Amino acid sequence: MSPRNRTVVSLVGLAVVLALVLTACAPGGQPTPAPKQAPPAATAPAGKPAAAPSPPAARPAVTPAAAGAPKTGGTLNLQSVGPAALDPHRSGAINWSIPSYGAVYESLVRMSDEKEYGKLEVKPFLAESWKQDNPTTYTFALRKGVNWQKVPPVNGREFTSDDVVYSMKRLTQLGIQPPDGRFVMAALFDELVSIEAVDKYTVKMITKYASYPFLMKLGLADGSVIIPKELSFEALANNVVGTGPFLLDSFNRDSTTRMKRNPDYWDKGKPYMDRITVHHLSDPNAMQAAMRTGRLDIVDLIETQVASLSKTNPEIKIERYPGNQQAGIGLQSERKPFNDKRMRQAVRYGLDMQVFIDIMLNGQGKPNPALWWWMDYALPESEIPKRDVAKAKKLVVDAGYPNGVKVVALAASSRPETTKILEIAKDQLKDVGIDVQITALDEARLRVIRNQQSDFDMYSYATTAHEIPERFHKAFVYGKSTYNFARFKNDEVDALILAAEKATTAEERGKALIAYQRKVLEEVPYVWLYTPYSYTANQPYVRGYRNSVQRTGRWQTIPNFWLDK
Repeated sequence: MSPRNRTVVSLVGLAVVLALVLTACAPGGQPTPAPKQAPPAATAPAGKPAAAPSPPAARPAVTPAAAGAPKTGGTLNLQSVGPAALDPHRSGAINWSIPSYGAVYESLVRMSDEKEYGKLEVKPFLAESWKQDNPTTYTFALRKGVNWQKVPPVNGREFTSDDVVYSMKRLTQLGIQPPDGRFVMAALFDELVSIEAVDKYTVKMITKYASYPFLMKLGLADGSVIIPKELSFEALANNVVGTGPFLLDSFNRDSTTRMKRNPDYWDKGKPYMDRITVHHLSDPNAMQAAMRTGRLDIVDLIETQVASLSKTNPEIKIERYPGNQQAGIGLQSERKPFNDKRMRQAVRYGLDMQVFIDIMLNGQGKPNPALWWWMDYALPESEIPKRDVAKAKKLVVDAGYPNGVKVVALAASSRPETTKILEIAKDQLKDVGIDVQITALDEARLRVIRNQQSDFDMYSYATTAHEIPERFHKAFVYGKSTYNFARFKNDEVDALILAAEKATTAEERGKALIAYQRKVLEEVPYVWLYTPYSYTANQPYVRGYRNSVQRTGRWQTIPNFWLDK
């Protein structure tokens, strides 16, 4: 069957975030209002290609918060896939655990694009301010008057610098050899060499080199989540105790997560709402039905649902904006056949990106060079290789497979879009002599075979929550990362990743990112397929948020949400 005749349900991300009236602290001697912690502007350095601009309609305008005093009370109904565990530092919680981010747990700093959509700035959170003593030393002044929630075994004690040191060492696996592969941030933060409590409310971090994106990485939704040391590994799987505006009331992995207002929250008078109920739904049709009946207040939509929901419920606000999901195919580069670069290139030239976009997204997305297409310094679409069957065939023959080759490809049975990606790839790659054998595994088995045993040739993915390039590329492409499932190692690629990380200016970082993209498009550790436009639907009475290029980071401002009903 031609892939153009297939249909698919593809989950796309939404992102909502609202403004907190806060000030940050810039590099320099004494804390001052933070001027520019944002990533570079959306133009490339002189002489380099600029990122392809997004359609104007795809970037929501930043509008002021709804007029009038916020109302108190009510229950906000959200949706999430039931998390495997609630530990915010380990893999699994990263995508699904709403209680991990903002509602119960909070971070040292956060990122916000409240000024301009997609232009993220580092903002204070549990750290009130920071200063950069020298290019590699950061000192954070913690917010005073913050207490842990009054839940055993922490019982409302004061939040201090010791908590930050404990949490950041655990999250980054600092000093632990070998690092636990379940802690994905370990590779992302491998420039961190020291973290210490200067006093009760002051924390110092030292990096091995100056790093322009270091503060941005701390500002990721899971980049500096602070947890109490009293909770054991076992307890963290099913329980959360944080400093946030809501207390975990109940957690049923198969149905709901329920939270209630924290009466002792440090930001007095907040949160405005009494409760949050997170419904563990994964079927898009069930989510749409729940939205129609008012059972859900905010929900992600797939593009094919937009028109019907608008028709039946014209009062619901639906907005399109550039998403931060990325879909792709990883190629196991440590064994045959994909240890040969020519075979990886054959896959790249054997695939037609637009077919994936048409089938998976109904045309509502764009191909990626390596960065997401909307990111600063993403290469223009003209530099993305086009399908060339003759070239791909020749590469397969030159690599020593004149009669073609069979490869084993893994997908997640719980995520049908990953199987669909491989079905489209199978249909196209048969034309170049690559026979793709698809195996869909449950999540637990997939993690063992792909992550630990590396017993595969290809795997497909559709992932979220990557607001900055390092979030994906330092974790999944960098040779030393435990999350480099493709087992790809290339000294030049690693050097370019580190060059971007070691940059001290936006321009220097941009040049490295452009060089990096061109190199990985040649080496092909992954085939980056597309990033969709995303759609968010919200009930008309929900107030206090706005769209954002972030996904999990939206919940960091949930104490300001309120219900106008």
